[in-house]
Amino acid sequence: MLSAEHQLSTWDTTHVAAGVPHCFRNASDTEPMRILWTYASVDATRTIVESGVTSRVDAEHGRR
Repeated sequence: MLSAEHQLSTWDTTHVAAGVPHCFRNASDTEPMRILWTYASVDATRTIVESGVTSRVDAEHGRR
């Protein structure tokens, strides 16, 4: 369950601190959502809250 929801528009930016559970969802039924992710470290990881599984972000794209 999210504690807050914020509506963003094209070109808006957001910062999510490490360790903070979060999600992004597309509220549009007609327009695709595009996200540019940047990380502070080449060793960034992502933990899926529902499963508790942690993996390296670069592993999601088949490179290491």
